[in-house]
Amino acid sequence: MKKIKVDSRFSGSRLDVFVAEHLSERSRSLSEYLIENGLVKINGFMVKKGYPLKSDDIVEFYFSEDELLSVLPDNSVSFEILLQNNDYIVVLKPEGLKTHPLVPFEKGTLLNGIVSRFPSAGELYAKRYEGGLLHRLDNDTSGLLLCALNQKSFKRLKNIFKAGKVKKHYYAVVSGVVKKGGAISAKIISPFKGSYKVFIDSTSEDPEYVTFFEPVRANKKYTLLDIELLGGKMHQIRSHLSWFGFPILGDKLYNRDKSFKGRMMLHAYRLVLPGEFDVRTEVPEEFLKLTE
Repeated sequence: MKKIKVDSRFSGSRLDVFVAEHLSERSRSLSEYLIENGLVKINGFMVKKGYPLKSDDIVEFYFSEDELLSVLPDNSVSFEILLQNNDYIVVLKPEGLKTHPLVPFEKGTLLNGIVSRFPSAGELYAKRYEGGLLHRLDNDTSGLLLCALNQKSFKRLKNIFKAGKVKKHYYAVVSGVVKKGGAISAKIISPFKGSYKVFIDSTSEDPEYVTFFEPVRANKKYTLLDIELLGGKMHQIRSHLSWFGFPILGDKLYNRDKSFKGRMMLHAYRLVLPGEFDVRTEVPEEFLKLTE
């Protein structure tokens, strides 16, 4: 435990501001999380984040910076490895599993499971708690993810992803009958403050983020689509297909029809780096049954 005695310079300051100033990343949201979860106390007592500090208060930190920023191993998380070498792995994320932690000390995510088997993956990150992961999938999306195992590979693959050289393919079951393939390039607007949902600007296009789709099979209610993604903006496939009029079945955020009670029918089935790897999985059986 670390203790800091408040001097006159910080008298009257909010506790969350004080804590953020003493974190290496100076994050206000992280500061608030630590206070609300009892990892920061004043004179041995939990207080609210807006507590006004007084001279000679003792601020107690019940964590170390190393613990705070590290991804904890969790060998209870099960996942399948489809490709492995000394530099990276390609893994299959089950539906319903978080990709990586969002808060300190969190366990139960795919990355926690990866770190339990490949500790070096937790030491590489461009953003806190993302480790060596090169991309992400939503909790309710299953499929392939690429994770670097060393710093050299991490930097190389980050640049390859940025250049758009990694090809990502998905299967999705959508509401409605799609008769022919096409491409959607409508501009995606980032979520507004306090919202998790992205929005579409129907008056403009964005050639850097394009969703290509091709119908594989259909019945009178649903269509199985084969999708290739250019770019990879948050909720790109989900928002594009919903705007186009064919929302993904089970998508609670972008499909207004809530009658389907199953999982979100989106699966990242293929990951390709030309000349290096081409990893694929089969169409999930439940996707096929829905489109019989």
